[in-house]
Amino acid sequence: MAIVRHPIFIVFALALVAGCGVNRKVVLWEGKVSPSPITPGGSGETPSYFAGSFPTTDNANVTLDTLRDKPVVLVFASDTCDICLREAEAFRNALKNPNSSPKKVDLLTVMVGAKPQDVIQWKKENKIPWRVGWDGTLALYNSYCGGASVPCTLVQTPEKGIVYRHIGESQVEEVRKLTGDWE
Repeated sequence: MAIVRHPIFIVFALALVAGCGVNRKVVLWEGKVSPSPITPGGSGETPSYFAGSFPTTDNANVTLDTLRDKPVVLVFASDTCDICLREAEAFRNALKNPNSSPKKVDLLTVMVGAKPQDVIQWKKENKIPWRVGWDGTLALYNSYCGGASVPCTLVQTPEKGIVYRHIGESQVEEVRKLTGDWE
């Protein structure tokens, strides 16, 4: 039993338990993720929409405030998370042309805790056609996902603002019910 008290064993056990992508139940957006200042849309309230920006692999910035004319699927992920990759592959496989971004939806992946060069490599190796960027300060991730595990998927519609948040692997069909056709 001395091995159980050994610091290396404890660190290994904690890392194993803290793995990415714990598949939790779907959480519909309630505007209660701390420390987010966002208020949910619907029932007469002003809809809440994404705000903030992040750099992308194509040396541009995505300004979330400007994405209001079509649905937005915003996925926070990690380049070392197998479940995040599986979710990205499912999204890519759902496209009519898996080599180009969807036309009727802004699909975005934001890597948390990754270096820019690792994000660029992840996008290239996994043939991800949509915009991929990173959240260097973790401000967006903490605001929208409250520091929960990844993947963390959110959906914003033009009419209602942010309508969906899911911690863990999202199902393409479930997301498409909210966004409509992607192409």
